[in-house]
Formats: sequence, C-alpha cells, structure tokens
Amino acid sequence: MKLSQQVVEKTVGKADETKVVLEQMRSAIANIVHLNVEIANMLNQQGHIVDNVNSNAADIRGISETVYRDSQTVDSTMHSQVDKIAHQEDMLEQFKV
Repeated sequence: MKLSQQVVEKTVGKADETKVVLEQMRSAIANIVHLNVEIANMLNQQGHIVDNVNSNAADIRGISETVYRDSQTVDSTMHSQVDKIAHQEDMLEQFKV
C-alpha cells in the first residue's frame, strides 16, 4: 500500500512537472504566433511602401519625359529664332550704306 502511494505521489509530481513544461511551451508558442503576426503586418506595410515608391518613381519618369519633350521643343524654337535673327541681320545688311 505504501509503495502504491509512493508511485501515485511520484506520478502526480511528474504530472505537475509536465503541466509546468506544457504551460511554458504553450506560452512560447503563443509568443511565436504573436511575433509571426507582427512580422506579417510589417511585411504588409513594407509592401505598401514599396508600391508607393514604385508609383512615385513612375510619376517622376513621366514628369522627366514631359520635361525632356518640352526642352526639345524649346531647343527647336530657339534654333528657329536664331535662324530668323540671322536672316533679319542679312536683310538689314542690304540697307547699310
């Protein structure tokens, strides 16, 4: 009888130790799940930031292309003006005495 009681007490002690370890494991798993959720949220935010950067880069490219085309138009207009001024100077030379 005493031996049975010792076995039961030992079994109860091991069960208590197991319960403590399982609680620690449960807590560690809950912490891992929480960290995974935080990582997923951060990755989602990072994805939005990357999308914003890509959108801004596309906008900048569009603006740059517009500025380039406009500068080509200005350059062409300036060349035309230079040609007209040269022609005007040639015509004025004819009237010099």
